[in-house]
Amino acid sequence: MTISLFQTLLYPPPSSLFVNVMSILSCLSLSNGGYMETKGKHMQYSKFFNVVASKKAKVQETMVGSRIGMLLFYTPAFFVGLGSFAIFSDRDLRFTILISVLTIHFLKRVLEVLFVHKYSGSMALEATITISLSYTISTLTMIYAQYLSHEHSKPTIDLKNVGTVLFFVGIVGNFYHHHILSNLRTKDDRGYKIPKGGLFGLVICPHYLFEIIEFIGVSCIAQTTYVFAFSLGTMFYLMGRSYATRQWYISEFGDKFGDGVKALIPMTKSTGSQKSLYWNIYVRYSSSRALVKSPAINDGNSSNFIKSRTRFNKFVRNQCRIGFKSVNDALILFRKMIQMQPLPSLSYFTQIVAAIARMKHYEAAISLIKEMESQEIIDPDVHILSVLINCYCHLNRVDLGFSVLGRILKLGYEIDVALFTTLIKGLIGDNQMGLAVELFKNMVVQGIHPNSITCGTIINGLCKTGNTNAAIELVKKMEKRRMEVGDIIYSMIIDSLCKDGMITEAFTLFKKLIPRSSKPNLGMYNSLIHGLCNTNRLKEGMDLFENISNPDVQTYTILVDTLCKEGEVEKAAKMVDLMIEKRVKPDVVTYSALIDGYCLQGRLHEAEKVLDSMISNECQPNVHTYNILINGYCKKKRTDDALKVFDKMSQRGLIANTITYTTLIHGFCLSHKPSVALNFLKKMQSLGQHPDLVTYSILLDGLFKRNYHKSAMKLFRKMKESKLELDVVVYGILINGLCKARELESAKNVFHGLQRNGIRKNTRVYNILIDGLFKGGLENEAIKLFQEMVESDCCYPDSCTYNVVIQGLVRNNDGERAIEFVHEMVGKGFSVDASTAEILLGLSNDGKLEKSPFVLNHISQLIKPITKGN
Repeated sequence: MTISLFQTLLYPPPSSLFVNVMSILSCLSLSNGGYMETKGKHMQYSKFFNVVASKKAKVQETMVGSRIGMLLFYTPAFFVGLGSFAIFSDRDLRFTILISVLTIHFLKRVLEVLFVHKYSGSMALEATITISLSYTISTLTMIYAQYLSHEHSKPTIDLKNVGTVLFFVGIVGNFYHHHILSNLRTKDDRGYKIPKGGLFGLVICPHYLFEIIEFIGVSCIAQTTYVFAFSLGTMFYLMGRSYATRQWYISEFGDKFGDGVKALIPMTKSTGSQKSLYWNIYVRYSSSRALVKSPAINDGNSSNFIKSRTRFNKFVRNQCRIGFKSVNDALILFRKMIQMQPLPSLSYFTQIVAAIARMKHYEAAISLIKEMESQEIIDPDVHILSVLINCYCHLNRVDLGFSVLGRILKLGYEIDVALFTTLIKGLIGDNQMGLAVELFKNMVVQGIHPNSITCGTIINGLCKTGNTNAAIELVKKMEKRRMEVGDIIYSMIIDSLCKDGMITEAFTLFKKLIPRSSKPNLGMYNSLIHGLCNTNRLKEGMDLFENISNPDVQTYTILVDTLCKEGEVEKAAKMVDLMIEKRVKPDVVTYSALIDGYCLQGRLHEAEKVLDSMISNECQPNVHTYNILINGYCKKKRTDDALKVFDKMSQRGLIANTITYTTLIHGFCLSHKPSVALNFLKKMQSLGQHPDLVTYSILLDGLFKRNYHKSAMKLFRKMKESKLELDVVVYGILINGLCKARELESAKNVFHGLQRNGIRKNTRVYNILIDGLFKGGLENEAIKLFQEMVESDCCYPDSCTYNVVIQGLVRNNDGERAIEFVHEMVGKGFSVDASTAEILLGLSNDGKLEKSPFVLNHISQLIKPITKGN
């Protein structure tokens, strides 16, 4: 029955051996290609080139640009179709339609390459030539097979009209989805994105689905065995490619990729999911990125075969236990092992890989595991897969760690506490504390009891994320269950309490530990001293310092820094001398703190001496150290000296950062040298340093204050064009500058346009415009803006607002109204500042405050401390 159906639909096989062999080969090779795609062995083009080709391979192979490669794919086949019109002049309608659709198909492909698709990478020339030959030969064979079909009778059922319709449906659908894909990337965007639109919400490869429809159409037009076989093989290949593409998107985008999006055929049913809790975790957080082939690490030929297997195994165990001198020694040993027959057991390979991981060569360890799998050297067990998870977690790829967890679950292995601890640590390192706690709780539910290391890992994460109370509760549970809570865990808790300002609670825990056999360690003392210093309890910190038998550099540095900030720089200097006397070498942080102390007092000569002393004591200053000294000179408007320090820093091979340049620009602005500041901004950018919002704000303010109005506006426009998010501070500077330049309309327009720019107004920006309106003689508008503040929900008038209004009213000869505002201001608990008091005193001398004894009394109370001070 099947044979008769084929005879009804297809021409009989031609007498040509070539065509018949090609029919079988095409179908089998394309079907095998689809199968290999599902196994992670991809054709080396598009996104899969980077998956298949190792770095070493990319260097060795001849590469071509993706656009050129794709043109080489399709152009020869297009010319074959075009040339067939001239070669086969004696042809019927079916033959003409076939040649036409083939030519149209490849012409469309060429035009898409030239004008639609965006390419960002390269492809191997070998793969390009292979695919190009495949398209060319298959097109030639299709046309030749159709030519030979003339010697046979036509099929009973004529499908060419149906085929033509299917072809055009397929080609239009294919083009439409290619167009969607091309629009995913902007001009400078080189990354992949999850496609949306069309049928992409249902399947990840609708363009492949329509290409299959195209080839079904071509089969119906030709109705030859070769085209049928080729189309069948193409369908199997594209199905495999679609499956691989879906897996790639899952590995690349994880949770962001829709679970309901299929590979090729929409509405197909998904396979059942595991009920296990850990399987759900794996599905949720893993990227099911296939373990791809890694380049083998360079290896010379092994010289001598190991004679004694027992002695060799013992050597491997000992070497892995004590560690290797270098990673190359471990790799050489690995190479010897894979050449041995029979191979050593898996445990020895695991020991080698684990030793490499302990040396923090995580990528090398991963590469070896992948190589062993790809060459089928090992059948991985839970131990080596645990090493793999550990490596991924250390590389901040906990998602891949969970994908390996999925493999462990599939293989039926038990998951132990060490593996959970590794994953918890990985989640914490990936800033997923919530998921780490969830996993910790779930392992307890499943009957896997956490040990001290697991608890310590969670406590460390909780403390670092500010969840000190939760960490304390966990410690209490550990104590209740008589688990070992070591000094490290207690130190974490004390440090976290101190950082939260809970000094009393930290001391309570500290005193609780003193009677125990485990004495409080130096880390606890340092945390307590730091906490006391941060809460203005320096004396208590010094008393605690006296109780420490062997303070370290961190202990001294905390006190030096605090003494400097308190203005006790001489005591800080003596503390540094005491350090040296006690043979505790000050580090760069200690010296930098002392230099900052001298700079805060304007004692720059002493600061320079500390820098020289630091260098003579073989402690190398860093960029931060020089920035402190540069800032000290800039605050004193000694920009020439600041530039000398800048040059010294460059001579020592240190590269100035954004803070360095911003500090100097601020210094030039303070020294009334805005043009020099502008030039320094250009120099900064030419050297590859990117100004931040603070840099631009300081320069913008400096330009406005020195009446460089045009330059300031030009700079502001440049800021708007940049990718920086301008804030209310920048707009406040702009409005203030416009007010001083008497461009009040522009200032009002900027102010009222803040909401459109996504900027929320604050009290300071209101004060700036109110002051500008008063100075511009627009008293009524200023009062109206003040009333707007009163009625608003977010920007209430403050002391500065009232002082601005009162001064503005007095300057505009509206003393009576000013007095009303003084009454209102005092009633709200605010006080006039010195400038306002002086203006009001002038009114008093003119006799305008005789009717306001309350105001006179308020002014006199303010003036008394000023008079005493003088």
